[in-house]
Amino acid sequence: MDKVKYTLALLIFIASVSFASAQCDVRQRVMADGSLYNYVAPVMLYQTATRTLQGGVMTDGENYFLELRVTPKLVPMPDKVALTLTLTNDEKYTLDMFDRRSSANDSSLVTTFLMAKDKIEDFSTNEINTVDMMYDKQDSTYNVYTLKLHRALIKEHLECLKSKK
Repeated sequence: MDKVKYTLALLIFIASVSFASAQCDVRQRVMADGSLYNYVAPVMLYQTATRTLQGGVMTDGENYFLELRVTPKLVPMPDKVALTLTLTNDEKYTLDMFDRRSSANDSSLVTTFLMAKDKIEDFSTNEINTVDMMYDKQDSTYNVYTLKLHRALIKEHLECLKSKK
């Protein structure tokens, strides 16, 4: 009986260690310009029957970026996307668009936003309440995503990326 308890306890421990390390799985991506980025796999932040929002944090070793994938993409694609995050400290942070990409056969739009270096500490200690994406300032087309799951995404991904330096 003791062997069974010991084996069961060992399996639970191994499973919990595996689960914890899987959540901090830093991957690498080489961009078209040859630059190397470390990132944590994106997670689902928001999902309804008609739209989804996935997100993740990546770094080039000097700067941190928030990458968001919106499905379905807008047609025509916007030239500029403005992003405002409201964190649990009730502060609003506007991030500058860094890059956007989508292929003709893809139904999603991936937009990368630069996280200001002086705001990294705030992102490391607070969770996200809302994500407000404005696609076109002329007609004020925007989507507001109020997060229920993975509100600590930025905080957890920053911690993970910093621990793997």
